[in-house]
Amino acid sequence: MKMNILYLFVFAGILFASCQKEDVTDPQNPNLPKNMNELKASDDFSWKTSKDVTLTITGSHKMTVSVKTKKGETLFMGLSVPGTELKTKVSIPTTEKELVVNYGPFSNTYTISSDYKVNCVFDLNKF
Repeated sequence: MKMNILYLFVFAGILFASCQKEDVTDPQNPNLPKNMNELKASDDFSWKTSKDVTLTITGSHKMTVSVKTKKGETLFMGLSVPGTELKTKVSIPTTEKELVVNYGPFSNTYTISSDYKVNCVFDLNKF
């Protein structure tokens, strides 16, 4: 019983002695912010982590359409009808540069333009 109490005190002593706050200041760069309130970002910095991309999909046949990320995450599913434009807007992470558009069994990868628009044309009559 006395050994259990001794072990308890030793364990508690080690636990409390190991919990010490470390000094995070960098002596080589003392101008670094010490907390989030002191953090400064440039005026043109965008804090957005996502962007809206407008897709316009046209096809020569009636087919199902799906839009996915390069990792395979489905963003949109719909039906393309010949002679009409299928328009949609998807929200994606700002790190995504390309989208995969599946038109029935056919698939194409499209690069997202600087104006966040993607135009997809599937003309199966050209095959």
